[in-house]
This record gives sequence, C-alpha cells and structure tokens, in this order.
Amino acid sequence: MVRNFWLPDFPWCPMRSSQRSRKAWRLGGRCGRRTVALALLLGWLRAERSRSFFGPAQDPGRRELRREYSGRGIDRLVLPLSCGGNLFVRGHAASEQQVPDGWPLGSFQEWRSLIFEPSAEQDAGPPFIQSISKVTCCPDGTWLPEADPQVLALNYPKTLSAAVACAVRTIQAPEPRILVIGLGSGSVPLWLADQFPKSQVDVVELEGTVIRAASEVLGFPILVPGLGEQKMSPLRRKLANRLKAIEGDGAALAEHWALAGRRYDAVLIDAYDSLNRVPASLWQDTGPLVRALPQLLQPRGVVAANVPPGFPTSTMLQAFQGALRDSDSTPPALTFEVPETMNTVALVLRGIEEEEPLWSLRQEAKKMMNGRECLIDVVSRLTDCKCRRS
Repeated sequence: MVRNFWLPDFPWCPMRSSQRSRKAWRLGGRCGRRTVALALLLGWLRAERSRSFFGPAQDPGRRELRREYSGRGIDRLVLPLSCGGNLFVRGHAASEQQVPDGWPLGSFQEWRSLIFEPSAEQDAGPPFIQSISKVTCCPDGTWLPEADPQVLALNYPKTLSAAVACAVRTIQAPEPRILVIGLGSGSVPLWLADQFPKSQVDVVELEGTVIRAASEVLGFPILVPGLGEQKMSPLRRKLANRLKAIEGDGAALAEHWALAGRRYDAVLIDAYDSLNRVPASLWQDTGPLVRALPQLLQPRGVVAANVPPGFPTSTMLQAFQGALRDSDSTPPALTFEVPETMNTVALVLRGIEEEEPLWSLRQEAKKMMNGRECLIDVVSRLTDCKCRRS
C-alpha cells in the first residue's frame, strides 16, 4: 500500500515544508502519491550524486567509467592549431547524470575528450587524447557547457592535482595564488580552484584555439568575451574573479611577472607541444622560467610538473633545485611515477623544513579525505605511485 510509503526526513523534502504539504500528501490520490514519491527518490539520487548506498561518495571520474569515452564519439568542435595539426572535441554519453542544482529543465551531462591530431608533415603518429572533462549542457544553449569541478577522469591529472593540493596545504597558504602553464581542458586548474575557495588560479596557454575550446565547449568556467550575463551559469559567475586564462608564452610571461613583483604559492607545468614534448623553455636551467623562479615563487612554495615517459626528469629537477637553493640548504624534490600512463609528476618544495616531506604530503591527503573535501582518493594517488626523493 502506498499509504504506508516511508517518507525520508530530508531537510529539503517539500512534503515536510508545511502542514499544507502534509495534508496534500494525505488527501492526494494513489497515483499522485506515487508520482511525488518517485520525484522525491529521483531528487535524492540527484542530490547524492554518485554516493553509494552503503559507503562514501564515489569518484565521478573513476576507472570503470572509462569505457564510456573510449570510443569514437561525436565531433563537437574541430579547429586548426597554429603549431600544425588539428584540435578535436568529441562528446560521449555519460551513464551517471549529476546535473548541478539551478540548471534549466532538460539539461544533461556528457563526457568530452580533447584530442590533438598532428599534421601529416609532423609525422608524430596517431591522434592522442590530451584530457577528459564531464560537462553539463543545456539543450537550448541557454548557458555554455560547464565542467564538473570534481571530475578528474585520467590518472596523471589526479596524481598531479593531489600532489599539488597536499603541497599547498603543507606550506599553509590560506589564500593560495597558483600559476598553471598549459590549459588542456582545464580540469586541473578548475579542480584546484574548487578545492581552495579563496585561491586565485591563473592559467597561461600558448594556443588561443585551446582556450576557445576549453571555455566554449569543454566547460572551463571563465568569462568569455561578449558573453552576456544571461549565458553565464552559476559556476561561471562564482569563479569569474578567481579563475583566469591568459593567452601567451608561459615562460616569457612568468619572467615578466617576476620582474614586476608578482608572486605565486605554486607553479604548475602541464604544457606539451603538438609532438607531445615539454618545451625546453619551461625546464632547462638557462630558460626564462627557471631564471624567474627565485622571484616568482614565494619563500614557501611548490613547483610541480607533469612530464611524459622518457623525459629527463632528473635534469629538470636539478635546474629547479639549483634556482631555488639558498645558502643553507637545497629544497627537497619528489617524483611520483603514474603506473597507468608512465607519466611522472615531479615536485620541488621550497621552504619546507620537514625531513620527510612525503610523510607530510600523505598526512595532508588523509586530512582531505577525512574532511570529505574531495571525491578522488588523494591518499592512493600518493601511495600507489612509486615515489622517489631527490
């Protein structure tokens, strides 16, 4: 009998908002009560996002969902790159629909992959997936697509984000200013901006085409030139003053900003050229970024880099450590090898006096998980990856 249907005591439950609602529930017909019960259940499932009935919330970018975006997909955007080749954004159906509150009726979520295809002259092999986002879309285009800040679908951005977040917590920067060189889909800077509500995140990207794709199709929620207030989702309005994308050469701008007195608590390098290589200007000891680091980075700060397999990581770390060395000590460096992709996430920690910096990072990771501040397992990202100290 529907008459005995259990009504959950949720604070948002409309059936508990007033005596009138309760009366309507008692007097409504069987069909009406079933409809309301179903609506409540769907609302609860939506509010719980991907929470398990018998455990904590699940990672919305977890491994078992990868089959959903591993296929060909549907082209959402195709643009030429100034460095040669093409940029593709492809859409893939998402089985879990976690549309944020406040979005228009009929909005839906899908996976979107950012793919770089080198030109035939470059002879660099097949196209490769640079990054994945999960975006919310309006069927009528009322708002631009918006990426879910909690979704990091690939393992190397999870490891990079976890390491940087724990390092920022270790240096105790309450309002961190973060510089990210290399945008991609924007999932890493968006996740960091979401984790640190008082942060300022500046992203520098050499390719204007990538900024356009990220902001207009991949859901990176920055202000778009000419975008009226009516086209701005709640997240875009919320992050309008804290999350920025700047077109330009990251190394050159870093050197310019250092001379102008700008300071950052964290500097991230996540930039690749069309041949999947990290530009030398971002890591060589004679390059503009390394020259800028002593002035650009706060006395307590972190430099992080995501580099591909076969990269001379030790040479890069020596350059960073040499630039940040003081008269008393050399800043510690850590590397995390991501087994799934063979990428390496490297960190140099300036002003950190702990003898065991890895232990400090892992302690901060446990605090993040205990406080339910994020849905990815940051502890496993710092423990499952092979770690070395330099």
